[in-house]
Amino acid sequence: MVKYMFKKFFSIFLFGFLSITSFRITKMAIEYIRELDPIMNNIESSRPIYEVKAVNATISDMTITPGISGSSINVDSSYKMMKKYGSFSDNLLVFSKVAPIISIANIFDKYIFNGNPEINNVSFIFKIKDTNYIEEITSILKSKDVIGTFFIDDEVLLENKDIIKYLYLNNQIVQSLGNDEAYDILELDNIDHLLKGYTNKGLSYCYSDNINNSILNVCSRRKLHTIVPSVNTDKFPYYEMKNEVENGVIIKFNNNLRLVDELPYIINYIRQNNKKIVSLEKLLEE
Repeated sequence: MVKYMFKKFFSIFLFGFLSITSFRITKMAIEYIRELDPIMNNIESSRPIYEVKAVNATISDMTITPGISGSSINVDSSYKMMKKYGSFSDNLLVFSKVAPIISIANIFDKYIFNGNPEINNVSFIFKIKDTNYIEEITSILKSKDVIGTFFIDDEVLLENKDIIKYLYLNNQIVQSLGNDEAYDILELDNIDHLLKGYTNKGLSYCYSDNINNSILNVCSRRKLHTIVPSVNTDKFPYYEMKNEVENGVIIKFNNNLRLVDELPYIINYIRQNNKKIVSLEKLLEE
């Protein structure tokens, strides 16, 4: 009986061993044949030509500037695609995104003043402490196909919830300005919950006119980026921003009548200077 059980165990073990060994040998053979395939050789030869290294985010004292993602050839996907067509083609290369090692995605204890200066994007943010001219500003943005980010005082948001719906329906973004420009963890949670009732996204950013460690500390604990505008306009927005338009700038506007009058000209001026006006999310994208 013991001898029979031993033979049975040995047979099962041998069968399993041979199966695993056979699988590994088959896999190695397939990989070897694939490596000899001219298609694979051409894909490998293309990597130095087409692959782009990611650029890390730049940290300087208390600020961080977004990096730039790179790209690498997805060898397996490219090979499968080309085998369907039977030959190598640059147009059939499949790429994968390579994120920077140092990224703003997981760093919240630094101020963000601007996007990456190597990319010709700029972004508009609006500091809103009352409901004046919101509809007029939004109408101009929509007509010009511009997405702005509206940092709205929490009290104004809570008392005028229709504003949130109105802005989102017009493809604009709503964020919290805090309560009297100060932030509180519990209040941020409340506003985040409120915003998610209108959109899948809640809070992503806090706002400060300048360096404010109190704001930074609260918002970093909530994993929110703290935005400090690189161009801070007030009563004369066109004049104040005209000579400050550079790659990556974040331009802050107040909701006043002067802005309503000048915003179309501001948008035209920026575009005439070969800059793209993008959402804040797009500006900070790596």
